[in-house]
Amino acid sequence: MALMTPEQFEESLKEVKPRVFMNGKRVENILTNRNTRTVVEANKASYAWALDPQYKDIMACYSPLINDTVNRYTHVSTSTDELVKKAEAGTFTAEMLGTCIYRCVGYDSFHSLYANTWEMDQELGTEYHPRFLEYLKMVQENDLSVGGALTEARGSRME
Repeated sequence: MALMTPEQFEESLKEVKPRVFMNGKRVENILTNRNTRTVVEANKASYAWALDPQYKDIMACYSPLINDTVNRYTHVSTSTDELVKKAEAGTFTAEMLGTCIYRCVGYDSFHSLYANTWEMDQELGTEYHPRFLEYLKMVQENDLSVGGALTEARGSRME
């Protein structure tokens, strides 16, 4: 299964039961909380668009890693044309939703990790790049939504 439906995505969230905290309090259910529900709906849209013939050229692409079509938000661009599609996807989702897609940070981190693990392996003789590629394959094969985290330090910032 390289592309998940929006409904499958929502069902997958019920299975993982993520631990989420907001404003110092635990969010008991991200599917019913009014703040986190908007994130769920934005992500569901990204799954729907990847399957929609009208938008799949922007929101889906071929991955040689798994030899299948994947959601663009799980892909690492390997050409100038793909980088243009990456930018188009960001603009498209912002215009369609009027908000963040919440997958951009994960998408950008894939690009950073791809380049940095390769460079580290060349320079340090490590084996991070093949391990990263295995992780990316797993993300693509399961059509996972990978996000980033924003934390805010508490306490006085006057010092």
